[in-house]
Amino acid sequence: MNRFIIGRLLSLSAGAVLMIGASAFSADARTNYALVVGVTKYPNLPENTWLVGPDNDARLVSDYLVGQAGFKPENVTVLADGIEGATTPTLGNIRGAMKALAERVKADGDEDSFVYLHFSGHGSQMPARSDDNENDGKDEIFLPADTKGWDRQLNGFPNAYVDDDIGADITALREAGAFVWAVFDACHSSSATRAAPGEGVEVSRRLDPTALGAPEDALLAATRAVGDGGQERENPVEDTDDGVEKGGLVAFFAAQTVETTPEMPLPRDAEEQTRYGLFTYTLFESIAKYPGISYRQLGQTVLQAYSGMNRRAPTPLFEGDLDGRVFGTEIDDPVVQWRIKPDGGKATIEAGQLHRLDKGTKLALLENAADTLEDAKGYLEVVSAKSLKSTLAPIAYEGKPALSEEELAKGGWVRPVELSIGFEMTVARPGPSAAEIDSALEHLAADESQLFRIRLVGPGEPADISLTVASEDDILARMSADAAAAYQSQVAATRGGASKEPRLWFLPSSGEASLLPGRRAPSMTLSGGGDKPGELEKQLAGRLTKIFRATNLARMTEASDFRGKVELSFLILRDGAGDFEPIEAGKIPFVSDGDEIHVRVTNNASGAIDLNVLHIGTDYAISAVDPMRIERKGEEEIGLFAVNTETLGVERLVAVVTEALPGTDVQDLRFLAQGGMRSAETAKGTGEEGGLMAMINAMGRSASTRAATSLSAKKGAKGAVMIFPVETVARN
Repeated sequence: MNRFIIGRLLSLSAGAVLMIGASAFSADARTNYALVVGVTKYPNLPENTWLVGPDNDARLVSDYLVGQAGFKPENVTVLADGIEGATTPTLGNIRGAMKALAERVKADGDEDSFVYLHFSGHGSQMPARSDDNENDGKDEIFLPADTKGWDRQLNGFPNAYVDDDIGADITALREAGAFVWAVFDACHSSSATRAAPGEGVEVSRRLDPTALGAPEDALLAATRAVGDGGQERENPVEDTDDGVEKGGLVAFFAAQTVETTPEMPLPRDAEEQTRYGLFTYTLFESIAKYPGISYRQLGQTVLQAYSGMNRRAPTPLFEGDLDGRVFGTEIDDPVVQWRIKPDGGKATIEAGQLHRLDKGTKLALLENAADTLEDAKGYLEVVSAKSLKSTLAPIAYEGKPALSEEELAKGGWVRPVELSIGFEMTVARPGPSAAEIDSALEHLAADESQLFRIRLVGPGEPADISLTVASEDDILARMSADAAAAYQSQVAATRGGASKEPRLWFLPSSGEASLLPGRRAPSMTLSGGGDKPGELEKQLAGRLTKIFRATNLARMTEASDFRGKVELSFLILRDGAGDFEPIEAGKIPFVSDGDEIHVRVTNNASGAIDLNVLHIGTDYAISAVDPMRIERKGEEEIGLFAVNTETLGVERLVAVVTEALPGTDVQDLRFLAQGGMRSAETAKGTGEEGGLMAMINAMGRSASTRAATSLSAKKGAKGAVMIFPVETVARN
């Protein structure tokens, strides 16, 4: 997306409110039910198609619902293997549990009942049973444990849970009076395969129909072109009843019907990891950090978290009544804190890795929940953390001695005292056949003068960037049949086909490679620079600096500490249209040639704010608009960029809001702007060091491995970073 500055417009209108800051909440009095399904083993299918993570997902979700979200254990049904008291997730058991749940909701007569549904396992597709509601001629399916291979007479897979049936079962729950939140951590299609060496780090939760025995001719016969209705993301589950006498519905899908979603060892940088679905873990990590946010804000938080992982795909879908609060909660306490349970000279809390508590995290001990950090009796540090539990030990910190066992035994509340962001970028080596590249990476990793910090891991290991040496022809051979056919029809004719020249590819964290527009990863040629000493290392450094900045800027959403009320929304002015179209939180809109991006902001905070807007492209380029100061009660609408489609794919709009401290110039982040290499432009008017801006400066100028700021510090402007993905596509 290339762009130019349009100009500044003034308007008195304002966008949707985005409350910045973490909060703790309690659930209301309505009856909550849940059905949690995790399908790990498929006895009727080859063992190499089995998964590991769904059982872990089911355990994590059910533990959170009972221990954190206020669900009664008897109201939570778990269908999964390897979990005590759970039932095998066959199709009959799943549909039977859905029916029993609808009957129970109806019999209880609770008009405000709430039902949470969670499905983790494989997804796939098969020829549609009905031609009326499938644009692509295929049904999306979830695979229960007793799913069987292709049945030609059935023209499908026996015991598959078909999207229409899922929709009908959900409708029955709604007609019984329940508000339903359904989460699907499965996927249905694939457009690319891993091009990086190594297997098993990320496993797709999608089985190709041909791997289940489906003949290609049956799938091709079912496939038909989507009509000319414009760009649209298809909902993977059909809601079969549009009647008005039913409860509300929110549906979260891990991926579009043309994408895959993985399971992998998580948390990524933890000493102890468990294999979870990426979507499930990120979803509940976001809820744990911001309990009580709306479904829309939760979707936005998940998208921001994916950006911080350097993930362009999948792009989850969030549908339904998104403005309600998660689990129907009400705001209770605006502070994230936990009551401690003393245990000799240590203590435990019911919070852990899911709440972003890691080994070494520091917390203040408070006598009362309403105390401030200045009232701290002492400090504790996390010595071990699991998903939903941490063990703490007293430490000497901030001039206070370590708490005695007697002082600790009095109990109280603990509250985090630091915001800490890791800036180190993990890079997976390209493999033993690329010795020169490997040597250059080793040198760059040890060079503290570079404006990035990297940690090298083996080929195929979890990483922010996976390097691989391959020609376009090699990647084309590894792409799926559908993706390769799309390349031949969309790209090959204009490019003269795939090149056989080897290139170094900078693949995203998924390790996925593609030659399709919008999914093609950055790369560099390996020919022409070999005779110049240090040329390869110089080229590598330039590209790694670019990726380091763009990736870590996305991570800065975790450091937001601004608690003022600011109304901010990005807007699209479609080419030829007269009205603005808001970019909704949790949604990824399509934009194309001639569209304009604007931002609308109203400052309801107690003082002036500074606003910086940046754009991160698919090639990791960062462009910046002139910063602006918005006074208290000020309202502005600013034209930002015009779109063209020289680059395609998911790009990111970044809004950085900071307090405007008295006597300081406007905070200016234009020094982060970059094209192919780091811009030499310096920053100006950054004011007093501290808070969010100090962390951004540490990332952008000095390339620290980690930066932290005290939550009780008086010094430095507090701020917040918000990210809104948009997808640039060619106009139909």
